[in-house]
Amino acid sequence: ALSSAASDVYKRQINDYVTAESAKFIVGTRPLSELDAYFEELKSLGIEEYIAIYQEAYAPFLETLQ
Repeated sequence: ALSSAASDVYKRQINDYVTAESAKFIVGTRPLSELDAYFEELKSLGIEEYIAIYQEAYAPFLETLQ
């Protein structure tokens, strides 16, 4: 598992990117035809690893509910 600091780096980078790019899609400066490229860019920033960190942390909580 990654440290909290590593998770924070992913979070900051991804959140900043999503905020900036979402605004571009909303105001029309980035066309929706680039949505697939946007998802690939998120992958290159580590979105899949970031999700895995949170899933790993959340799994023990889910087990307590059973």
